[in-house]
Amino acid sequence: MVSNMKKEEPQAYMGDFNDILSQDEKVGVHPQPKNCLETFRKFVDDNGLMDVDLQESRYTWFSNSRNNFVTKERLDRVLVNWKWLQMYQNVILKAAPAISSDHCALILETQPRGQIKKEFNFEAFWADHEECKEVIRNSWQQDERNRNCWNQFIRKRNRCKRELIEWSRQKFNRADKEIERMKIELHNIQEADLMERDQGREKELKIQILELWKQEEKYWGLRSRLKWLKWGDKNTTFFHASTIQRRIRNIIDRVKDGTGRWIQGEANIIRLVERHYTELFASEGERNMEECVKDISRRVTREMNEELMANINEEEIKEVAFSMGG
Repeated sequence: MVSNMKKEEPQAYMGDFNDILSQDEKVGVHPQPKNCLETFRKFVDDNGLMDVDLQESRYTWFSNSRNNFVTKERLDRVLVNWKWLQMYQNVILKAAPAISSDHCALILETQPRGQIKKEFNFEAFWADHEECKEVIRNSWQQDERNRNCWNQFIRKRNRCKRELIEWSRQKFNRADKEIERMKIELHNIQEADLMERDQGREKELKIQILELWKQEEKYWGLRSRLKWLKWGDKNTTFFHASTIQRRIRNIIDRVKDGTGRWIQGEANIIRLVERHYTELFASEGERNMEECVKDISRRVTREMNEELMANINEEEIKEVAFSMGG
């Protein structure tokens, strides 16, 4: 059924597929035959479908107890193509408890959640433009009279971020929309009689589309966080799909506190995490460690300690910063 439909159209299939994609999706006495696994997995791959991750649960079907053992499987799922996932990037899939049936009811929430504050990202394609270096240099070299070095650094960094965002807003349009607009113009030129002026415009459009493809690929490549796949092979669609899937997997809808109670809501979860780590790294009462360590031989020499306590220089900062990933 899926193969006969256009893969370019948004597609979503939800329900009981009566099969699993891997042995990890089943707990039972008899494992799933290997040929069945390969057949279902090939069906999913051939039709360009992706499995929407199930929040909180792992199984959606439960057998009756036999010899005090229950078979559990992930038979119910939602399969979508990346066009559909692009439309509903904040989708959440949950499973209600199985009560009157041996299957769990699936709940698919497609509406975007509350507005999430966007973090600043240095876009990889900015570095391809010489103007980017000038923006950074000019914003960083502005006079700063704050004597506190750390506050001075924070102010310069924030100013640099603001000016980069403003420069990018003026310099670049959304690549995907520009590509579509140029494709339409290119199609109209190629369908008409190619006059000499049209041939020049056709060549110009092709170059511009290639540049925008590179920009779009770097944009989504940065967000996909994939280290093993390199830019330059027109992997934009793959990067985009990987980014959306990673976002869905990383959604924290609720967490369990120390008493086993589920905590929901972004503000409540943040408070719980802050309280947990505050208590984790806090100490109570007096701690005199001299009695414990006085008989332990010294392992850190005076020279080693002086090196550890020495001020950090700019070369060390540069070495660490440039050794980090993009």
